[in-house]
Amino acid sequence: MAEDIKKGLLGIVVDETTISQVVPDINSLTYRGYAVQDLCDSCSFEEVAYLILNKELPNKTNLKKFNTGKKVDTRARHFLKKDGFDYPHGTGHGVGFFSNVHEGPQSITKINTVKLEKGMIVSNEPGYYKKGHYGIRIENLLYIKKINNKLHFENLTLAPIEKDLINFKLLNNKEKKYLNGYHMKVYMTLNPYLNKTEKTWLKSFTS
Repeated sequence: MAEDIKKGLLGIVVDETTISQVVPDINSLTYRGYAVQDLCDSCSFEEVAYLILNKELPNKTNLKKFNTGKKVDTRARHFLKKDGFDYPHGTGHGVGFFSNVHEGPQSITKINTVKLEKGMIVSNEPGYYKKGHYGIRIENLLYIKKINNKLHFENLTLAPIEKDLINFKLLNNKEKKYLNGYHMKVYMTLNPYLNKTEKTWLKSFTS
């Protein structure tokens, strides 16, 4: 009698699938025709994620379109690194919905390989630190939105950037245009909610 009793779900078939199979010939579990061990040994997180979403491994062109926090972080550090500098923290992190300031899975760091998606919110906080002297760190929150099938960052935080800290001689025309456009948006968005004194103060910091 005891021999007829099965333990738990032993021997019970829940469903059948061709997506993932055990292949005795190669003694391996496969996913969409690829040996799982080969995927672990040879593929990056981005490649496996692409396989899950698109049913095939990506080529180089596909991967270039696969924006991750790691790739954005590299771009963010580009100009500092060109002059031999860096900052000892991530460029940004996910923002929580229930008061958890650092909430993933997305972040903009040297190691994060999670794909950035429409609707995500991340911080934008690169910095520069001179040991024994001072540190500079401007932080903002960004919303990821899709326009014409391309992802874009949009500023959520609307506060003036202190212009006394900026050496305008180091900015190119594109950077100056961005800064002026950001300050214009700050003023136009907040202006209707301010009294006369507050409007004057804000205008002095955004013009």
